Amino acid sequence: MARATILRAALLLVCSAAALPAVAGHESPFYPSFYPQEIRVETVAPEAAAAALRTGRLHAYVGADPFGGGPLPAEVRAVESLEGFLVAIPGPSARTPEARCAAAARAAASVSGPGRHRHPYAVTPYHADYLVHADLAAKAAAAVQHAPPGPADARVEVVRLDDLAAEGRAAAAAFPGPPWRKAGWFHAYRLQADALAEPAARRRVEEMAARLMAGEPRDPEERAALERSLVTALAAGCERAVVGYVTRREPYAVEY
Repeated sequence: MARATILRAALLLVCSAAALPAVAGHESPFYPSFYPQEIRVETVAPEAAAAALRTGRLHAYVGADPFGGGPLPAEVRAVESLEGFLVAIPGPSARTPEARCAAAARAAASVSGPGRHRHPYAVTPYHADYLVHADLAAKAAAAVQHAPPGPADARVEVVRLDDLAAEGRAAAAAFPGPPWRKAGWFHAYRLQADALAEPAARRRVEEMAARLMAGEPRDPEERAALERSLVTALAAGCERAVVGYVTRREPYAVEY
């Protein structure tokens, strides 16, 4: 009897052990996306990058297009990223806000060419906060379509994103920097605030930007409303109007 009891207890222990979850050991680190120590980042000239991408020796390349905008080889694909903005600087005859905005609208209507996108709003589809501004961007695009005819008394300049976001890189290299450094509203502020001629408008813009950079307001809806108000105030006088953006092609090897 005692022996049968012992056997039943042993069987119960075996069954209980089988019901416990199995925990595997740590696998070999071969997923680069999960193991950054397996990724090597180095500087490569565009000419050398083209050959390395074809052979798969280079996984991805960030910088000048190594293929010069031409067709990509079969072994290579590419993604587009935001490179900068197209801004309209009004000429001497555009002295009033109405004249400046009309000149900017005509300049926006003329935006064309590879990598150049007509988009008369500072927050682009490449910004994470674009959905907060999508209706305002659509409204601005519709206004450009009905721009009054006439010469575009404004010159269009390219402002590179790397130069624009220099302030956001002030944080130590070991930290990602402030959370707003890649936000569309911050880029709009950096693009247009310095051009505001009216002191009252400049003070209002600075106050709104300071609140956003301080993490205010906490409520998401209030914060979204403040971001929209900031971008709208920056563009109101068309002193430096955003008329589009520029993208760059960043290739990667298919094998990656």
